[in-house]
Amino acid sequence: MGAGGFSVVFAATREADGAPTLLKVGRVAAPVLLARFQREASAMERVGPPHVPTLHAQGRTEDGRPYLVMERFFGQTLAEWLATQPSPPPLPWTVRFMDALLAAVDAAHARGVVHRDLKPENIFLAGAEQRVVLLDLGLARRPDQDEPELTRTGVTLGTPHYMAPEQIHASRTAGAPADLYALGVILYELLTSRLPFGGDLGAVEHGHLALRPPRPREHAPVPAAIEELVLACLAKEPSRRPPSAAALREALAAAAATASAWSPAMPVARHLLAEGRHPVVLAVIEGNLDARFLAGVTARHGGILARQQARRAVAVFSGQDVEHPAGAALAMVRTLAEVPGTRAALHLDRVLLRRRKGAALTAYGAAVERPDTWLPVEPWSGVRFTPAFAAIAPDSAAATIPADTLEVAPGTTGSRSTVAPPGAPLLGRDEVLTALEGSARVPFVEARPALFTLLGERGLGKSRLAAEAAAIARRLRPEATVVPLYPPVGTVHGLGEELLRNLAALAPGTSPEGRPEGLAETIQRAAREAPVAIVLDDAQLADPELLDALELSTLDGSDLRLWVVVAAQPGFERTRPGWGSRTRFHTRRMLSPLTDGDAVALAAELLRPAEYPPAAALEHLARWGDNNPASLTEIARALKRAGVVRRRSGTTSWYVATADLQAGTPSPAWAWIASRRLAMLPPELAALARLCAVLGASFTREELERVQDALDRAGRAATPVDVGYGLRALVDVALLECGPEQGFFFASAMLRDALHETLEPAHRTAAHEHALAYWKERAARDGEGTAALEAVSRHAAACGRPDEAGAAHLALGDLGFARHRHVDADQRYTAALTLLPEHDLSRRAAALAGRGRSRYRIGRAREAQEDLVAGRDLAARTGDRALVALLLLEEATALDWMREFSASAARVDEARPLVHDLASPRLAVRLRIAEGRTCHRRNQTLESIALLRQAVEEATALEDDESRSIALLLLAPQLALTGELVEAQATFGVLIDLLTATGDLPHLASAHTNRTFLWEALREPDRALADLAQAMALTRQLGDPMLERLAACNVSDVLYCAGRSLEALEVAQRACFLEERFFPHPVAWGRLNAARALVMLERHDEARSLVEALVVSSPVDLTQASRIAAGLRALLEMLQLVLSDLGALTPELTPARTWDALLQACEETLPADWVLELVYWRARMALRSSRSAEAEAARQRAVALDPTSGWTSRIHALFTPSPS
Repeated sequence: MGAGGFSVVFAATREADGAPTLLKVGRVAAPVLLARFQREASAMERVGPPHVPTLHAQGRTEDGRPYLVMERFFGQTLAEWLATQPSPPPLPWTVRFMDALLAAVDAAHARGVVHRDLKPENIFLAGAEQRVVLLDLGLARRPDQDEPELTRTGVTLGTPHYMAPEQIHASRTAGAPADLYALGVILYELLTSRLPFGGDLGAVEHGHLALRPPRPREHAPVPAAIEELVLACLAKEPSRRPPSAAALREALAAAAATASAWSPAMPVARHLLAEGRHPVVLAVIEGNLDARFLAGVTARHGGILARQQARRAVAVFSGQDVEHPAGAALAMVRTLAEVPGTRAALHLDRVLLRRRKGAALTAYGAAVERPDTWLPVEPWSGVRFTPAFAAIAPDSAAATIPADTLEVAPGTTGSRSTVAPPGAPLLGRDEVLTALEGSARVPFVEARPALFTLLGERGLGKSRLAAEAAAIARRLRPEATVVPLYPPVGTVHGLGEELLRNLAALAPGTSPEGRPEGLAETIQRAAREAPVAIVLDDAQLADPELLDALELSTLDGSDLRLWVVVAAQPGFERTRPGWGSRTRFHTRRMLSPLTDGDAVALAAELLRPAEYPPAAALEHLARWGDNNPASLTEIARALKRAGVVRRRSGTTSWYVATADLQAGTPSPAWAWIASRRLAMLPPELAALARLCAVLGASFTREELERVQDALDRAGRAATPVDVGYGLRALVDVALLECGPEQGFFFASAMLRDALHETLEPAHRTAAHEHALAYWKERAARDGEGTAALEAVSRHAAACGRPDEAGAAHLALGDLGFARHRHVDADQRYTAALTLLPEHDLSRRAAALAGRGRSRYRIGRAREAQEDLVAGRDLAARTGDRALVALLLLEEATALDWMREFSASAARVDEARPLVHDLASPRLAVRLRIAEGRTCHRRNQTLESIALLRQAVEEATALEDDESRSIALLLLAPQLALTGELVEAQATFGVLIDLLTATGDLPHLASAHTNRTFLWEALREPDRALADLAQAMALTRQLGDPMLERLAACNVSDVLYCAGRSLEALEVAQRACFLEERFFPHPVAWGRLNAARALVMLERHDEARSLVEALVVSSPVDLTQASRIAAGLRALLEMLQLVLSDLGALTPELTPARTWDALLQACEETLPADWVLELVYWRARMALRSSRSAEAEAARQRAVALDPTSGWTSRIHALFTPSPS
């Protein structure tokens, strides 16, 4: 009846009753075949009829071969039946057949038997009714038993077209899910008359392992629900398939019941997501140059000659063909610039690049075809850089061009640092610098040769450290000959000759004749004459013979003052295994990305002259730049070019416009790296990487699968790679990293940005559209959380839906504000205002309101006021009276932050009738807080306390944490100032706990600062200093110079009152700096504190200068009606009187009031502790002038005010004679 590799099957008749049977006989008596027959017999007995043939007998022939005798059926196999069908069988037949087949498989599984070789040839249609019978259970196994030698791991058994991925891997765990996979293939074949994967054996296995099967509807009109079942069976991971044959049978029945009509065939998408325009360096060369010579020079440097006509040629340098396109173009221009009558221009632009099989790269685009659009205006000569090229030109750009021919376009520098700008610190590399120093001491102190190998990926600072190595050599041995070597891009020759020229004075008359040994001998001869340091950067590009020579020269030798430093990318060691292993004194260091702290510190340095960038903004930049110094430098430059670093209005300081941190595009260098990384991948995997880039810096497997599926359904460009397989592959090549909950993220955010930027625009838009649909559906199902809103904002903007993107950004801004993440909120509100249409007044008003409320909390009160006024105007136009009232109260707060107290009170008065009319409890609480603040500024302390107590109660009842926090913040210090210390301490405790719990850092910083009033009243300066230290740390984290100045003033005041005048002066000088840099109008507190400390230290001339400036400038904080302003005015008069008594002040600046008049006025309005400082100076000046009676009167006055005060003790000390 048939024969196979293991057995022959005969038709037979049972003698006892004449029943037809089949006799299956093994070909040989091998143990493995005996075991296989035994397994099949055991499986047939366990499953039994009607799902498998009845086993009549089993045994061995006389020569030992195994045999089975089983029931014989009449009919045909499924394979034979399908061969007779011209098209897919009718759907009802398919559903009935699959139901019977699933019942048989389910019965086998229920009895502990997994078939593992399900295919049409092993499925029999018995009799006219086509009863389904499973045949050939020779590969069957019991999941509860160990795998025997027959199918040990490493042996693949089964039929490739129907095998599950885990069977192809020969996994011992291939069990029931493998049968479900095979059933999926069989159902696919029944529905479409074709297999999911075709081709040779390798192609079939690759398909099962790595590719998504084409949707059945691409080949036939298949109901969608049934199609989904097929694809679920064909999932690569067993866990993602249906849980059992029974579950699949039930699902198929349900899908068939709802499939009233066959769905039409869907469009077929077999285009891969492709790259769009690439950044390239273009070189126009004009001159009388031979075409062959020009083509050869271009090719040697890694470029392509894209166009040539008459005297003009256009060369293109792409990241696909050369590692450093800018450097390669410069090297070519350097060669050609020496030809008389030649001129050249270099430019950066984006063009289309296409490479046909077996052909060179071809470039298309206006920049190539019409270079006159970017060439300099005539007349021009020499070598010209366009601004676009100058922005990315390497450090050595100017040095590579003859000085008399180089010209740079106006407004550009012509060179840039790939690591950091001049003066930027070298952060996070202390250990490497120490190792360099130690290595250099071997040759320069011990006279033994040493080799230092420095490895690191692009941008981690190898070149900067190589320069540091040269500086170390010069510092240790000023007479040393230091030879820096930089391989020309596009060629590896010439460095040996350059090295010889540098060593000629030490080793004259030597020619190495091109041999590494000869060059090594020359290097050693030179190093015996005088110290030599050779620093080779980009060693992976260097001539192998030069590298041989350098390594040979360091092997050993006495009295050899030779230090060789080699910097290279990590792949260098793969091309030179064993590098440095023979050198006795070899040091190797591998650079890593900067730590988070160092990356944040470098970002802050790179953004100078901006001061006080918020920590959140710096952390964002560090993450964006992958903690890579070069990436951070490129980002900072892009941000500065985009105007993100701006001058504060009315001041000399600069700040980072955090709302615009996304300005700028990825550096071309990253696009070139991305291009090379993808070129190493199979095209379909590269397409998956591009799709991942569309989804963002991080994404989930579910999101990727859904978007890929949607692209397939729509017939859009996508990729056939199975998502699970593809993600594992991209992790293996280090493009992606695994995150929690099946999440993934790009190993480099810059690389992701570059992949996204270079994606073909139409393909990119289509992918964003489907990603947007996925996230909108998810938001409708799960709610609009932060992740959904962020995704909607990104994808909507990318596919041309600004209304949706703007609305999402607005919602994200509100979330950020509620969580006190004001930098993030500022960015989101700004994005919303950019995207929302001008006619959408309501949402634009909300965005302006949110941004204004955020900005005064991050130290940008003037801009905040402008936003609040603009938002109020829009709210009035839409009739939103509640928003108008809220923004009047918010503007009052912003004005208060700017110390414009009268204007603030006017806004409160304007808001009051609106709030009363609206009868909104929340607005009423905010009004009460504003009125309490106004009373405080007017020195109406008791009225303020009453209003704020009421506001705290109402806000607590409304569960309005923000209003409650602000009311407590204003109430607590006034309680301390009025002597209600127990209530004040409890109020501060509640306030700080609340602010800590809600994460409201700006108000938390203010709370720690204000609590100093309590500690001052309780005379606990150490606790005051601890609070102020926390406040200053928070203000620096927030990047708010206004709040830091407030904390610094308080710290200096506490230190001064504690008798620590020198420390007080240092902190007060910091406060003065902040006042000068960041306040648009003169303020007094910092300078008053500095002058007080200086007088106490008897540095009278310095104190006089400060006091004179204060009197002349009329600072705004001396003109208010508050108690604090009254206290500051009293301190200024006190200083004037002290300096006048000392004869250090001009008569016209002497105050009108006398000591007694000043003290009497202060005793009526200020707390005793504040008055006691004035009494101290009254006594001290009286004693200085030998007015003992006045001094004694002052002492008695102090005792009457507070006999236990520290100032009273210091007054008593004035009367104690100092030891001689």
